[in-house]
Amino acid sequence: MLDTDTLSHILTQLTNSGTVTVQTSELFGHLQSRPLLCDGAMGTELYRKGWVSFDQCLDELNSDRPDLVRSIHREYIEAGADIIETNTFGANRIKLEAHSLDTHMETFNRQGVELARQARSASGRNVLVAGAIGPVGKPLAPLGPISLGTVRDVFAEQIGILADAGADLIILETFPNIAELTQAILAARSVCQLPVIAQITLTEDGRTPDNYSPEDIVQSLEM
Repeated sequence: MLDTDTLSHILTQLTNSGTVTVQTSELFGHLQSRPLLCDGAMGTELYRKGWVSFDQCLDELNSDRPDLVRSIHREYIEAGADIIETNTFGANRIKLEAHSLDTHMETFNRQGVELARQARSASGRNVLVAGAIGPVGKPLAPLGPISLGTVRDVFAEQIGILADAGADLIILETFPNIAELTQAILAARSVCQLPVIAQITLTEDGRTPDNYSPEDIVQSLEM
């Protein structure tokens, strides 16, 4: 956990650079007083409740079963979560194409934010709504068919919609490598000024699947 002096210094730097937003100020204000508790997995809860199959598009439930998605948000808030994540982990155009649902991309993302905001309003608690972004699920060039420019555009499209719909921050979840995570961060910076939490997957030996250490990751993302 960052100490309060470090958080204050970061916030001052952001303010002086002119990039601080209301959402950033609010997030850092919370962190200066105590740790923030995030919710748990959405997909696991959906499977546990027995409403979905493993080959189903979970993001589609924002339209088909909004009551179910909203109830999971509510349960996490009641359990003490300070940050709840939208049910949009796989709602990027590339992943939705696999389900022939790419034309619903904007709808799923906007509904995902709205459901989380509704759960927040009903709870009476001032929790933060994080727009959840997952990887595209295909290898990037030169190992795969997706160029860096394409993946950045795909993330920018989704993040822009989440920000416009009212997300308080963006969470980049369980990314498999630095290259894709970097493109997602650049995409976020290009379309909004919301705070970004960036996460990457580590193997049991504490390195990424492409053999980067946590120190390598931090140095690479200091941009």
